[in-house]
Amino acid sequence: ELSEYHALSYAWGQDLSSRKALVDGRNTTVGINLDCTLHHVRRNLAKPTLMWVDTLCLNQHDLEERNSQFLLMKDIY
Repeated sequence: ELSEYHALSYAWGQDLSSRKALVDGRNTTVGINLDCTLHHVRRNLAKPTLMWVDTLCLNQHDLEERNSQFLLMKDIY
């Protein structure tokens, strides 16, 4: 059984500006738009919520992984 979560499809590619973020206990870099979105979601939800964000959860540099995960997106969303 899946836990309740929110899914977010974020534009793939390069952002011109980025910010540091702590994601699942690991330091990473996210685009400024995603950073703002995540902060907005965090402020406006009543309780902590799991998020599935394609640009963070998929290895964007592994074409085989991206293609296999793409087939699952109808179930994720």
